Amino acid sequence: MIDRKAIRRYSRALFGLTLEKGVLEQVERDFLRVRELYDEHPEIANLVSNSTVSLAEKEDFVEKVFPPEASKTLIQFLKVLIKKRRFRELPAIQEDFHGLVEEKNGVREIVAITSHPLPETLWNRLKILLEKKTRLKIRLVKKIDPEILGGLILRFKGTEMDASFKTRLESIKQLLLG
Repeated sequence: MIDRKAIRRYSRALFGLTLEKGVLEQVERDFLRVRELYDEHPEIANLVSNSTVSLAEKEDFVEKVFPPEASKTLIQFLKVLIKKRRFRELPAIQEDFHGLVEEKNGVREIVAITSHPLPETLWNRLKILLEKKTRLKIRLVKKIDPEILGGLILRFKGTEMDASFKTRLESIKQLLLG
């Protein structure tokens, strides 16, 4: 089970430390590479979580597996995750850390879900409209879900705006049956 409070605590700690040391951009890049390695090789998490492997061996493993040019701050952070038995939460911590970096840079990621691909001109208009409304730089992530039948769903920072046909039809159904 994922502990959201712990994830937030660890990502904020790393964020504050990297700001203080002036290595935010490097750690952001390196953390993304570490996350990619973690996702590509599930055996890394298995080894690091294995109780039969000593802490020293796990730390040595992390130093050898992750890129040698990786930030020392990030490597030390990974060792803390190992010591505190939070290494399996690395993907969620990386995502939260990335969100903090984007927030600092005035960028908001918004996931836009449609039933079919839209012309690029419509995506651009949506992005411009969202940037005007939020007064932030928007990174639009486009997803296709034929299940929504039509319309649009926007997801950002724990909020969902659902203007899909599927949801509208379900609410009409509830009115008729209720």
